[in-house]
Parts: sequence; C-alpha cells; structure tokens
Amino acid sequence: MTSISKKQCSKCYQHFDTNFFTSKTGRDLKTYINCQEQAATVYRTHYLNDKDQLEQLYWNNVKKKLYDKIVEIGSNEYLENKENGVLFSCILIIKNELLKEEPCNISKQVAKLVEQADGYYYIYKDHYLSKKSDGIYTYWYYCSQCQQLAKKPRKNEDLNKQRDREYIKRFDCNGLITISINMNTFLVTIHLKHDILHKRPERYAVSDTIKEKIKQYINFTPKDIFRQLEQENPDLNQKQVHAWWANFIKQKYIRDKNNQLKSAKLLLEEYNYEIILVNIEGEINYLGFITPFFELLSTNKEIVVDATYKTNALDFELYSVIGQSDGTGFALAYLLLDSIKKNDALKKKFSDNTYPKTTTYSSYDAHETFDFIDIEFYPVISNQKEKNFIFCPKDLRPKIIELLETHLHRHPLIPNCAGEFLSKEDIWKLSVQEIYEFCFKYDLRYVWAYLWINWYQKKMWILWSRAAIEDQICIFRTTMLMESHWKVIKRDFLPKFFRPRIDLLIYIIISRLIPHHQQQYQKYLNEREHISWKKDFKREWKKLENVKINNFYLTDTTRWICSCLSFARNRFFICKHLVQQYGRPESFYDVHRQERYPFIFFNTMETTSESDIVLIENDNIQKENDNIQKGILQDVTNIEDDDKNETDKIFDEYEE
Repeated sequence: MTSISKKQCSKCYQHFDTNFFTSKTGRDLKTYINCQEQAATVYRTHYLNDKDQLEQLYWNNVKKKLYDKIVEIGSNEYLENKENGVLFSCILIIKNELLKEEPCNISKQVAKLVEQADGYYYIYKDHYLSKKSDGIYTYWYYCSQCQQLAKKPRKNEDLNKQRDREYIKRFDCNGLITISINMNTFLVTIHLKHDILHKRPERYAVSDTIKEKIKQYINFTPKDIFRQLEQENPDLNQKQVHAWWANFIKQKYIRDKNNQLKSAKLLLEEYNYEIILVNIEGEINYLGFITPFFELLSTNKEIVVDATYKTNALDFELYSVIGQSDGTGFALAYLLLDSIKKNDALKKKFSDNTYPKTTTYSSYDAHETFDFIDIEFYPVISNQKEKNFIFCPKDLRPKIIELLETHLHRHPLIPNCAGEFLSKEDIWKLSVQEIYEFCFKYDLRYVWAYLWINWYQKKMWILWSRAAIEDQICIFRTTMLMESHWKVIKRDFLPKFFRPRIDLLIYIIISRLIPHHQQQYQKYLNEREHISWKKDFKREWKKLENVKINNFYLTDTTRWICSCLSFARNRFFICKHLVQQYGRPESFYDVHRQERYPFIFFNTMETTSESDIVLIENDNIQKENDNIQKGILQDVTNIEDDDKNETDKIFDEYEE
C-alpha cells in the first residue's frame, strides 16, 4: 500500500496532497492552489487590478481624495483606528515639473504626497524594473512604524556601555505603498494598503523656509546653524538640522555613491582641475592632481614633499607638493595613495635589539671608497641567536643623531669653524670619517653597517645632505612648512568631519582651502598682509642683539655668512655675530631669503647681481681661503672679551 505525501499550506496551515502545490507552469508552490486562487481574487477585488476601472487623478486631487476616504471610515479614525484599515488605488497623471525627473525622484514625490494625506511616514524599501515592458518601474515604500522594518537591537554585552535608547513604537499594520511608474505614458499607478490606522508619529517637519536657510549656511557647522534658527523655531532640534545639512552638503560633492575615488575624480573634472595620476580599479589605487599654483610657482627650484594620515575614510595617505614664494608655501599638487604607513626610521632602527640574520654591508667596497675604513670592521652574522644583543646603546643614540644633524647642515657656501670653505666631496669625506670614527671608537659594528648602507654611501648621501647641491642652499631645511599646511587642513577645514569620504576631502580642498590660499597669495603680492615668518624673524633677531659673544668667527654681512655652528643650523640663517655686526634694519618687513649669496637681504641693502655672485663663488672664496691659511682675518666680528689672554690665544692660533 503506497503512502500519499502531504505538504502544509503557508496560507491556511492545512495539509494537502503535494500534487496541489504545483503551478500551471510546473513550478513548486508553498501555498495550496485553491488558497492561491482565493488570494488572487481578493487582490483583484481590493486593488482593482483592471486599470480601466481606476480613477485618473491630477496631482492636486490625490491628496484630497485620500484624505476624504480616511475620514469616511469614522469621525475619530483619522486619529487612530485599530479595527479598520484603508485601501486606496488610483492612476496619477505626472505633473509637468516632474516629466524630466528620474523615476526614483518621481516615486519620492508620490510617497511624500501620500504622507501629506494620511499623516504617516513611509520609507523606501525596494524597486523593480519590468522585464516584459520597457520603461515601467515599481517602487515599494513601507510605513515607518510597521513591524516589518524592525531590526534586532545591537546592544553591547557590557551593561555599563549600553545606551538608554528610546525605540519607536511599531504595529502590525502592513502599511505599504506600491508605486508603478510608466515613463512611456507618464502615468503612475498608486496602491496604498494600511490594515491598521494606528497612532500617527508626532510631526515636527522641517519647513521649506528652514531648509533654505540651512542651504544658505551650508559652510557653517550644524551646531552653528542650529543656534541661528532655534530662537525662531522652538520645535526644531539639532538632529534635524544635522540631517538636512548632511543631505544638502552631500549634493555638493558626491558624484558616485559606491566608489569614493571615482566620485573624487569626477568632482575634479567638474571643477576643471588637471588630473596627472589616476588608478581607480587597480590593486593600488591613487589619484593625483595639480592646483592653480602649479603654473605660478613651478619655476621655483625648491619644493617640499610630505604625507599625512587619518584624513579620509579609506585611510589613503595624502601627499602634497609645496612650492614657496618669499618663504611662504603654497600647494602645487596633491596625491591620494593607498599605501602602507611609515615610521620614524632612525629611532626605530636604533632601538631595535633584534639580532640581525643577514647584512648587505661590504667592508671591501667601503674601503675602496675611503681607505680609512678598516676592512676588518664589519658586523658578525651567525645563525645562533645572541642573548642580550644591543644594536646601539641608549646613551649613544642622541650623539649619533647629533652627528647626523651636523653633517646635514654642512655646505660648500658656508665656512666651517676654521673659516674654510670645503667642497662637496670634502664635506662627504669628512662626514663619513667622523661618523665612522665614532662607531669604531665604541665598537658599533652594526650601527656603522646600517649608517653606511642607508645614509653615507654616495647614492644615499646625496638624497639627504644639503651639500649635495653645492651652488645653492634650500631655504627650507625641515618639513615644518608641510606640518603647518597639514595643521591648516585638519584644524581649520576638517574639524567637523571624522574620517570623511575621499570626495568630501577633495571638495574641501578645491572649494575652500585653495580659494583661501589664492586670496592670501594676492594679499601678499598687494602688501595687504605681511608674511608670517617675518614676525618670527624679527623676534629672533631682537633676541640675538643682546646675546654676549666671546668667540671670533669668519663673518661676512655682504654675502651673509658666518662660520659659527649656530648660523648653519638656524632656520633663518642668522646668528648673533651677523646680527650685531649688521645692526638694526630699517624695517623687518623688507627682509627676504634666497638660496644664493646673500642668503638674507633687505630692500634697502645693496645686493650683488647673479653674475657677481658667480665671481664671488669662483674668485673671492679662493682668495679668502688663501688669506685664512696665511693668518689674515677678514670681517671678523669685533667683540670685546673680558679675558684678554683668551683673545690673544685665539689670534696666535690663527697666526700659526
């Protein structure tokens, strides 16, 4: 005897033969076939599926028609009726203002129209494009208080961290608007179903007037905008202002919701910025562009390049190329790069006590370059781990950094403490010898190998030493100018955004930061404002005027050089010897800096031409070196010293 398999109907929950769960096309069904036919009949009855029977209404008539239908249910039903629901269907004729809009925007306007009539809020849920008929779009909007939209609360396991959040009250109302838009006939079929006319949400809507004011103050923070509006609008809260402000500002910069980098690229093209590097779909993504300052300052030989982090949601590094105009920096280009983060290499390396397994240092190659380097002085590498290995003792690390800084500032155009002008090659040799002897003295084999490979061999030395370019000196000796630039971006333009989208970051740069810098640049040219570094220059100059001098150095105010260590390390190329020999200038706002002799000059000061500078470099420097060797002091600062014997001793040393 064969047993008949049965299946439970999802509609009536009764069990029937499985043969009654197959459609006419052979598709398996979850509903008993008779129940499905009954449901289809009810659907056709309630929603008037025959479109010829649906009433065609103009835009302004839909709101009144729906409102009247709700009132017909009962005198109190508009406030709340849990016994009866509402079913409403009609065909809406699209008004002329929306004929050129996208279907999604039309559906939003239709949903808003229904909201105004029945007093509920509706939230977009899904949409569908008909495959059988072109140009027919269907959108579904659910009642904001229906149970279908409820989400499982994500509470923190720690009770102390749980928030006292007030949840929205929900109902099994099955509130749904089905909007079918025919873009061929410009007709909209509306089906509204609400099984329960439950309590409406409190409506403190933001008026169009308030929205226009938010647009007007779009460049302010939501907090500041709210303060402007709250006195005249007591029912308005700050969250509403923030929501509309965020909505309006997104329209300013979002060009692609799904791809931030692509959106930023489209935004740059829209603002007519020249994109020089772009890779949106590759493994390593990047986007680079130049600014209007590129044409103005690209002829300058000196630029500063640096990167910053934590400026955008994708954790891209933000690089910038800064050019200078009279010592003030302006951004020539920007680059967003998806890359790894950097660390302070020197501090990390010297504090790393991991025993090295390999080394690329060759003492033979180093000895061929400089014969004072001992071939036997090299790090010993073994497969066995050495206990208590120390790469560099902690007390010696500052001394190594100090030597590196001294070697950084040496330059052929600046005399050393003995008043000698060394060539680029001599400076390199002297620097290598000093750092090598220091490492040799304290038996720092691993430190020496690291420094030679990464810092002092020729191909690496020219990358960081100022002496690498022997005919001029960079005005900027650190990346402090870049740090100031990042400070402006992060503190003045990004404080109200936490890790913004990349397209928002680009929008802020091209619509606010760069226009601000363009105005500032014009003010400097028109002398409407003074450059900020000149205030610091004046402060330091006045401080050096009162410093007592006990030693003699080669000092020349014509070329603006001094052989003291403070001069080479000073940010402005000034020292107490030059300041006190030159005297107080007529105006500190007339001071200028340059890469050649004289490094500092005032507008009232006679300066040499470019050809004269070349003669000074070729002829006078050699004469001065000869004179120094003969014991002749030129332009030595005339400073009184309490200890006469010490002064005589200094002269005797020069004469010898």
